Parts: sequence; structure tokens; C-alpha cells
Amino acid sequence: MFSIKPFLSLTFFLLLCACQTLPEKNRMSDLSKLLENYALNYRWGSLNALNSYKKPSKDKESVNQTPLTTAVIDKFKNIRVVNYDIIVPPVIMSEMTVVQQVRVDYVYVDSQSVKSLIDRQIWEYDEDESRWYRITDLPKF
Repeated sequence: MFSIKPFLSLTFFLLLCACQTLPEKNRMSDLSKLLENYALNYRWGSLNALNSYKKPSKDKESVNQTPLTTAVIDKFKNIRVVNYDIIVPPVIMSEMTVVQQVRVDYVYVDSQSVKSLIDRQIWEYDEDESRWYRITDLPKF
């Protein structure tokens, strides 16, 4: 028997997408691609690549920006991410801000102890540069 619920859900989603302007669609498409690439970089442990997604601070004293110290880099070398699951998909908070939550399972290479954390990521669109940036720091492993 044919169920109408999936059809209505799909119709609602398509109508919602159709209501977006072209720049909004492009911005969301860019975000989708960026989040996929970010997940891959996260999963394969490229700390420098992850840092490139962070919004550069215009203010040298900004609280949102934690510099990559040698200690942070050395600690990250001892971590192997074994799982990256999106537990809350991207939620649009405003036209230029999106929040997503992921669960990261990782192993300390030297001790083989498995740990887990929840990473709440806030992404913001920069109109001047036409790109998305992560504005929250990387989680504390």
C-alpha cells in the first residue's frame, strides 16, 4: 500500500528548497561540500587542514581563537580518530550561522585507550570572502 507521508515530506523539502534564493542555495551547497571535506580531514587527522577551516581572528586578543602550540600539535600526533558521526545535522540558526554536533571516537596511539567526545561546531558565512568558517575552537582531546 502506498504511504503518503514520504511523499509529503519530499514535497515539503522540495518546496522549502525552491523558496531559497540562488545565493542561499549556493551558500548551502558550499556548506554541504565544506562539511564533507571537514569530516574527511577530521577523520584522517590533518590538524593543519582542520585549522584552515577556522575563521582568522582580526583581533589579536580574541577569545575564540586558540593558537596551535607545539604542545597541541604533539598531542594531536598521538591521537587517531576512529569514528566521526554526525549526531545533530546542520541546523540553520540564522542566514549566516549553522550549528552541527558530531561524536568523535578516538584512540591515544601510545596507550591504545579509546575515548569519545561531542564536538559542537558553529559555522559562520563570511560574505566578504564568500566562504564558511568554523568559529568555535577544536575540542579538547
